[in-house]
Amino acid sequence: MFNYRVLGILKRELREKLLSKTFIIMTITLPVIMFVAIGFQTLIMSYEGDENTNIEIITESPQLTNSFEKELSQLAFIKNGYYKLSYNTIPKESLKEYIDKKRTDIVDEKLTGIVFVPNSALKDKKIEYYAKTPKNITVTQKLGRHINKVLVSNYFIGKELSK
Repeated sequence: MFNYRVLGILKRELREKLLSKTFIIMTITLPVIMFVAIGFQTLIMSYEGDENTNIEIITESPQLTNSFEKELSQLAFIKNGYYKLSYNTIPKESLKEYIDKKRTDIVDEKLTGIVFVPNSALKDKKIEYYAKTPKNITVTQKLGRHINKVLVSNYFIGKELSK
């Protein structure tokens, strides 16, 4: 079935298709295009455009405010000045009035957001975040772990637990 004519035709067809300019160019450029696309996506995902973030942390108790100030002031992105944090102690009843006063600063983006940590957060870990863009992932990723650490350490203060 395979005689010298069929083999000749196969060689000729393969030579025409595999050694054509289009095949060679696409073989080289397609992987390059894929790597550039993946690199561009990685670059965009790693970009943190959160310089000059100004956040206010409000708690109900001065002890919690001091704990937040002590823990968060040690973070590198706060020492570098990327994030500016201010701390305040306000009771929950007057929080609504305070947020209404700061609403223009939040809308004008002079203030990125307000994090309110009620005393009940020591037990249920529920805090409130007020901002123009409430689903700001970079703020959540950078501050969430540290806020949780402060809440857990304050929850166990005064509890008699063995080491």
